[in-house]
This record gives sequence, structure tokens and C-alpha cells, in this order.
Amino acid sequence: AHAVPARTPRGTWPAAFELGGYLFVANMLQIVGLSRVPTNRAAFLVQTTTLLVPLIDAAQRGGLGRLPARTWIACLLAFGGVVTMSGGSAAAAVGSRAALPAAGEALILGAALIYSWHVIRLSALAPALEPLRLAPCKAACELLLAVTLISVLLLAPALPSAPELRAFGAELAALSAHDRALLAGAAAWLGAVTTGYTMWAQSYGQGGGVSAPVASLIYTSQPLWSAAFAFALLGEGMEPHEAAGGGLIVAALALGATAPAARPAGAADGAA
Repeated sequence: AHAVPARTPRGTWPAAFELGGYLFVANMLQIVGLSRVPTNRAAFLVQTTTLLVPLIDAAQRGGLGRLPARTWIACLLAFGGVVTMSGGSAAAAVGSRAALPAAGEALILGAALIYSWHVIRLSALAPALEPLRLAPCKAACELLLAVTLISVLLLAPALPSAPELRAFGAELAALSAHDRALLAGAAAWLGAVTTGYTMWAQSYGQGGGVSAPVASLIYTSQPLWSAAFAFALLGEGMEPHEAAGGGLIVAALALGATAPAARPAGAADGAA
């Protein structure tokens, strides 16, 4: 077992700018890609992080054999579970590939690659940093980058996005007080819970020793939570293929949680 470095505030901002920059660029690529790619295909392509993270991690360690066989099996199970839960959407996404330009797909895959690298780098940086400090610093960096980009777009009227931003601002100004309150509540929820809390939880978990491949496995449980919330809040049932895919994801999580630690670069290969 490797000793966990002493946590310190030193180096938090450089790490926050690095990690926040990855997320900002990946989000931008995904947003632009979504304008050219159907949602079902985009969701399928983003889930390639389940395979990209262990591939990158293994490459850094010196080869595919550095990761336990159980981890590889778990990653494949999780990816298969996501594909199964999507049912016909994944097949339609792949089957319609020739109907649309490949530029959008490249953007989404680029986003998935950067998301994967963020998970890898977080596992390297988080153990030495305080999660409660890293998370807000990372969010502040993303906010700064977003405000900068929006300002540049607004100040450059020749860009196609400028009229869209101005129209959006006019729509916000025309909202009723009730609608503004609802929008503010939704923004507060998204900012505090789905963004702020998840940033802290991810930093805390990966800083506490959860490896990047295992963390990536855990993130594939998102469709399970979506199905659970859909059932609890909307009364939507689960289709047989969704239940089967969910079972594969749960099996992958159990397998990944019991996998031995990955071998560091330079260590002798052995049984996984």
C-alpha cells in the first residue's frame, strides 16, 4: 500500500485551474458536439470514458497487464451495462453514423478523452489536497473561464453566438417574477448539489485512495440513479433491458470493488 501524502492547502489553486480547465474544455466540446450529434449517440460516446480511463491508467503504468484482470472485466461489464440499458438507442446511434458528419462525433469523443484525463489527474492530485478546498476552487476556476468566454462572445458581435446570447438575455428579462424564482431555485440546486457536492465527493473519494479505474466504474452507475429518480419522482417503470443493464453495472461495481490494487510501473507482472 502507498502512503497517502499529508494534505495541504499549498498547490490547491494550480490544481484547481488544471482540473477546472479540463472540465471547461470538455464541457465546451460536448456542448458544440451536441449541436451536431443526436442525444442518444452523444450519451453513448461519452460513456467511452469507462474504457478510456483504465486504458490511460494502464498506459501510464507501463502496459495493460499493470491493471488486474478483474478491473478490466468490470470495466467491460459496466460498458456493456450502459449499452444494454440504452436498448435500441445505442444501436440506432451506431447505425445512423453515416447519416451525419463525423465532426460532432469527434468533438464528443474529444470531450470523453478529456473527462477521462481529468479522472486520472484527480487521482494524482487529490490525495495531497483538502477536498473541501479543492472543490470550490475548481468551481471558481470553471466559472471564471465561462464568464471570460461569454464576455468575449458578447464583445465580438461578428461571432455567430453573440446574437443568441443577447436573445437569451432578453428572454430572461421578460420572465415573470414567479418564473425567475423557479429558475433561481433550479440554478441553486444545480450549482450546490449536482455541481458543488459532486465536485467535493469526487475529490474526497479519489483523494482517499479510490483509483481512477474504480472511480470510473462508479460513475457508470449514473443511469441506475436516473432510473431510480425517474421511478420515485415520475412513476416511470424500468424496462426489462434496463433492468438487465442495471444488473451488469451492479455486477461491475462489485467486481471492481474487490479487485486488487494495480501494479505500479516497474513492478514485476503477476497473476491478477
